[in-house]
Amino acid sequence: MKSGNISSALKLMLFSVSILITCVVVFVAITASKEAKKISDVLIGQLNEFNHDIADSGLMKYHGAEVYGSEVTNCIKANLGDYTVPDISPVYIYVKTSSTENTYHNNTYVKNIRQFTDLQHYIKPTATFVGEVIKNTNGVIVGIKFVQK
Repeated sequence: MKSGNISSALKLMLFSVSILITCVVVFVAITASKEAKKISDVLIGQLNEFNHDIADSGLMKYHGAEVYGSEVTNCIKANLGDYTVPDISPVYIYVKTSSTENTYHNNTYVKNIRQFTDLQHYIKPTATFVGEVIKNTNGVIVGIKFVQK
């Protein structure tokens, strides 16, 4: 006569194997979730850096570039033109010509940079300048420096 009963030893062994398989599956799931978190942290960091680069791309084009004085004046007007006298923009623009040096923080002298009668602030449109973007220790752009060649 055949017995449909499984012996107690076999039941205990099947129970032990099923617990072992469950533990392995849980271990693999936890390891995979930790790796997924590491990957997502790296991706978030790269996306933040990429977003920061996109935000700064308008100003970064001046780093190491040779530009004419007309582009320097356009840069000053575009980046500082909206700031009134009591306000100070988050970015300053330093311009060194052959005769003067000026640091612009707002639109106080924006009108004067194109008037050749104002020798202190006039920027010659055909003069050639070399640009340099200045960043703080956190990598945030704080200024642009233009030096006439």
